[in-house]
Amino acid sequence: PTERGATKRGTRFPIEGKLDFDKVSFQYEPQGAPIIDGLSFTINSGEIFGIVGRSGSGKSTVLRLIQGLHAPLNGVLRIDNRDIREIDLVHLRQNIGVVLQENFLFRGTVKENLAASNPTATLEQILEVTRISGADEFIEKLPFGIDTKLEENASNLSGGQRQRLSIARALLRDPKILIL
Repeated sequence: PTERGATKRGTRFPIEGKLDFDKVSFQYEPQGAPIIDGLSFTINSGEIFGIVGRSGSGKSTVLRLIQGLHAPLNGVLRIDNRDIREIDLVHLRQNIGVVLQENFLFRGTVKENLAASNPTATLEQILEVTRISGADEFIEKLPFGIDTKLEENASNLSGGQRQRLSIARALLRDPKILIL
């Protein structure tokens, strides 16, 4: 079925980034046990919040709920005091930056990989996010700097370097919510 946000339904507003889980529950299987059961917490805009737990405890599910990839079974998830079910999903996701543990970088230059998240970004904006992410430290040592060609999945970089490029790419979209 078509995802509700794909049809441009829902509200669009300047997202600030406040998250509020109000007794949220979720389960993958209709007859299965809840993965999340009555979860409540608030993260104000600009706050840093960490979620830790054992494997299978629901950390990734919480992140998927924030991105609108899953809908709560019970309770309400609000972003800036608006029920996530009322927000246009495309708009929501444009305001969220996600850096996974393993990120895909494609064959192309460092600059092309970074600009993939924001093709209209200026060189100055690209250089600024490399500075913020700490990627500038190794980029300036590459043979051609930001114009250095990367192999498929950036196999010619270390894991930490790939991670910093992924962070820079996420920051280039100027997300109001950043998930690491």
